[in-house]
Amino acid sequence: MKDLFNHIIPGLALILLFYSCTIYYNKNYSPQEVVASQKKFRMLDDEGKSYPFYKLIEKDSNFYALAKNSFFYQNKFKDREPANLGYPGFTAYLIDPNNYKKFQVKNTAGSAIATAAIGFVASIVILWIILDDLYDDLLFSD
Repeated sequence: MKDLFNHIIPGLALILLFYSCTIYYNKNYSPQEVVASQKKFRMLDDEGKSYPFYKLIEKDSNFYALAKNSFFYQNKFKDREPANLGYPGFTAYLIDPNNYKKFQVKNTAGSAIATAAIGFVASIVILWIILDDLYDDLLFSD
């Protein structure tokens, strides 16, 4: 039984790590389409590095990527000079769309379905472990 737990617990930890996953449409959007979508997005550079942001805004013919000011949000532009646009809770960064080969918008429905499915699988495994413990190894035999 303990050997099985040694395999299940890391798997559950991995599942819960990706519990709040974000899925993006594979289509390449123009910066104007990303601005119009008002959704989370990511930019991919020529090296394949991904830069996720909360929103893309256009102001005075310039594009600014908004990053959330949060401990849980990974901001890959922290070393860049922020622009002061007056969005509380966010940091804005001036970007040049020509430096990125792909702009992708968040697939809200796909992300919600994936998050729910991962939560469901994790819940079933946790319930399975609890039932096994309550019914004295009814499900698992040593």
